[in-house]
Amino acid sequence: MKAFITLFLLIFSFTAFANMTKLAVITSEFDKDVMDFYVITNAKNSIDSIRYIQTTPEGQVFDDVTVPVERVMEQQGVVIVERNGYDAVILQVENFNVDQGGIIKLNYLYNGVTNTRHLKRLKLLKNAETFSLSDLEMNPVDRLFLTINYIRVVGIVGVRNILMSFNQDT
Repeated sequence: MKAFITLFLLIFSFTAFANMTKLAVITSEFDKDVMDFYVITNAKNSIDSIRYIQTTPEGQVFDDVTVPVERVMEQQGVVIVERNGYDAVILQVENFNVDQGGIIKLNYLYNGVTNTRHLKRLKLLKNAETFSLSDLEMNPVDRLFLTINYIRVVGIVGVRNILMSFNQDT
C-alpha cells in the first residue's frame, strides 16, 4: 500500500510541474475543424511531448493526441492531419533538442496523384520559461491555415500551401 501511495504522489507531483503551452491554431479549407497545437514541458522546463486537440466548429473534441517528443525525434515524424487515408501533414523536426527547441517541419502532401510533398519550416524557440513558434525570419506565428490543391477534373488532391498568421501581441 505504501508503494502505491508513493507512486501516486510521485505521478501527482510530476503533473503539478508539467506545463502546457499553446503554440498555434491550425485550420483548413478542407473542413471547419480546428486543431489546437501545444507543447508540454516537464518540471525542468524541457519539452516532454506535443499535443494536438481537434474540435468541431461547435467546440466538441473528436481527437486529443499526446505524443512523446522522443517519438517525433526518433522516427520520420508523426502524422497530425490525415484525410481519406493519406498522411496529409506530417510533423517532423531537425536540429532539435528538448531544452531549446529547433526546427519544426510540416511535411505536407501537395499532390496525392503524383505523391508530391512540400515542406514548411518553422522555429520552436525557448523564450525565458516558455516556448513559442515563429517563421524562419523570427516573426511570431500563432495561426496556420491549410489551403487546398484542387484539380478541376480530379478534385482535391492535397494541400497547396500552409499560410501563417503573425502574432501581433509581441
